[in-house]
Amino acid sequence: MQRAKVAIGRLQVLGGAYLVPTLRLNAPVRVDGQYDMHRLVQDSHTSWNLRGPVILDLENVSSNGSPHNSPIRSSELRSLLHALKGIHLYPIGITNASQDVKTMAWNSHQLPSLIGTRMDEEQSDGELTRMAMNQLLEEAIEKEDSTANIIEERIEPATTNAETPLKDEKTNTLPNAGMMLVEGSVRTGQQVYAKDQGLIVMGSVHSGAEVLADGDIHVYGTLKGRALAGIGGNNNAKVFAQKFDAELISIADTFTTCDELEARELGTIVEDKPTIIWLENSVLRFKSIVPGP
Repeated sequence: MQRAKVAIGRLQVLGGAYLVPTLRLNAPVRVDGQYDMHRLVQDSHTSWNLRGPVILDLENVSSNGSPHNSPIRSSELRSLLHALKGIHLYPIGITNASQDVKTMAWNSHQLPSLIGTRMDEEQSDGELTRMAMNQLLEEAIEKEDSTANIIEERIEPATTNAETPLKDEKTNTLPNAGMMLVEGSVRTGQQVYAKDQGLIVMGSVHSGAEVLADGDIHVYGTLKGRALAGIGGNNNAKVFAQKFDAELISIADTFTTCDELEARELGTIVEDKPTIIWLENSVLRFKSIVPGP
């Protein structure tokens, strides 16, 4: 008797970009020789409004060559993973870790190491991209090439008289900072970081794209991706969008996904309308402007 053939499915490898938040572990103080990870998570998570997979940035608890440095231990990482799972956050990898921490995380916890963008590093990916674009811009100007495909330029801040200092102490952007300008859209999978300044995007921020700035973020098209303003801890930073349909919004250390904003009563939000987002008492506030008849 001939045996019937059984159909077997096949796995197909596909390329894709997925938005997964990164949690940076700022080195806590060890108490009785151990990091209290549960206390650390409980003190931090109230402003996150987040569930699902995350990446752990372990740069601040990794080996740095100093004899006084003690990297995170396996027991401490296990405690951190347990505490995060208790609030429905599930680490799927680590980034910016030293080699010994990478080995420990994989051998003991099966956490792979991912290549990340170290935004506060002098030669971060965002900074390298900006430097390369500025160089291209200078070359294009020298050649008077009006057709050069340059999408980025720097707008220098206005100078003020040294004898008449600014009276407004609460600035939305960093003191003496300029604005990075993107003349076009930020497409899926792309990331733009305006270090030490604000960011203006003349086009749209597509789904799966990410824009970051130490100051304000202005999007004159549709904001569908992620916008992270005030990266360096600037609580006065704001996000402005001509049409709002974002996936994630962050200001300073407070961020939220935008799939349940109306249920959380964070403000008046109307999709695809001009919207402003700001931080008020450690809570993100949203306001959409609906033109009258």
